[in-house]
Amino acid sequence: MHESTIPADELLLASQCLVNVLVTAASRDDRTACARLIHDNSACSSGPFVIGRARGTSGGDVGADEVDGWFARASGGSLFIDDVSRLGREGQAQLFRHAERNVLGRAVEPHGAERKHVRIIAGATSALFPAIAAGRFPEALYYRLNLIHIDRLDRNGGAWRDGSELDEAPDAPGPSGPQATSALP
Repeated sequence: MHESTIPADELLLASQCLVNVLVTAASRDDRTACARLIHDNSACSSGPFVIGRARGTSGGDVGADEVDGWFARASGGSLFIDDVSRLGREGQAQLFRHAERNVLGRAVEPHGAERKHVRIIAGATSALFPAIAAGRFPEALYYRLNLIHIDRLDRNGGAWRDGSELDEAPDAPGPSGPQATSALP
């Protein structure tokens, strides 16, 4: 069993809010364990936990149909998308459409139809701001995924942040951490 280094209060907040979560950590095991803990302690825990991973080193492998398939399998549960920054444009656009439809714990389809909510937990190996600045990751998608941000990146020359302070990353366009929980209009 993988032991999490994430402070319990961050996991509790992320688990109890039915909003999207962005987890940044260098290790795939850390990102996956954190996503699993959030799912297992949430209102979605009786639903499926589905893992979708962007393939390849330069992105572009995951298209709209595959993203739709992830959401169909995760209906009523949680979808963990690891290495979200590696999704190609088509996958990013489809993920944005799904994230935009997840509103206040329910999913709204065009024409007013409802479907089961899917909790999105996105994983990234590094801060997404450089990818946004370079035009490789849409800023609007970042803000749809980053309603709660759990940051486990090593920024201190080998020392892991202890999570006791909620600070802003130096290259961040806005607040990061659990205090950044307001949804965009």
